[in-house]
Amino acid sequence: MPEQIQSLIANLRGFGVRRLALMGGIAALVMAVIGLASVYLNRPAYETLYVGLDRN
Repeated sequence: MPEQIQSLIANLRGFGVRRLALMGGIAALVMAVIGLASVYLNRPAYETLYVGLDRN
């Protein structure tokens, strides 16, 4: 395994369980907000096509 990856893993282990859980929760929240915003902003604009029509 490359030395940089081992260094990254060692740094993450140094954070502890509580901080890692907090960072994971924040990452999940950010991804959820970005996902919901992209769905909301990419929906089509609905307009009335016809007005005053009878049911016949």
